[in-house]
Amino acid sequence: MNNQKPFPILRLPFLAIEEVFKAMDPFEIINFSMTSKRAKKITKKMAFYSKYSVQLCVDKKMGISINGTDELVSCLYVTTSDTQMDGKTEEDCKSVILGSNWISVEEWNSFFKKWIAMETNLNLECLQLSRKHLETFRALVLHDIPHEVVDEGVKRILKTVRNRSTVVNGGIDIRRIDGKTATFFVRSPGWTRNIWMCIH
Repeated sequence: MNNQKPFPILRLPFLAIEEVFKAMDPFEIINFSMTSKRAKKITKKMAFYSKYSVQLCVDKKMGISINGTDELVSCLYVTTSDTQMDGKTEEDCKSVILGSNWISVEEWNSFFKKWIAMETNLNLECLQLSRKHLETFRALVLHDIPHEVVDEGVKRILKTVRNRSTVVNGGIDIRRIDGKTATFFVRSPGWTRNIWMCIH
């Protein structure tokens, strides 16, 4: 019988631990972080650029997908109840993609007012909504929020999800109290048409 001694990863210097983490896939990192309080603490300190992107999809089914370099590594689905998912817009994520209209017009209006006042989602960089008509969205959601309709002749390059960029003609701008601008525009990747909000 071969009795191998466990390898003492936590006794390595921090740079060596970082190299071990770079070789792990996301599930190995998650499992490692749950082995002890110290492992969890070290996992939280890892700040290297990840080759994976983790996406949380909340729809009729809740999905978690882990994407590697241009390919899907793993996709997990967990079904949820049909109840309202309170507070999902309050979670401070960099990128949010909402695939259904379960958030009311009033809730969106309140969310954008809080964003402008810097009361929520300070790290948000990109938001994708399943709404298709920018003018309808403007009339229903932004009716009492100061905004600027940008001329279609104005071209801007905005960062979308996973550090990708897109050229935007026109759009609707709202400004946060710290000077950051959020631009709403319609984008049609493939067969779908969605409203995007990119912060710059």
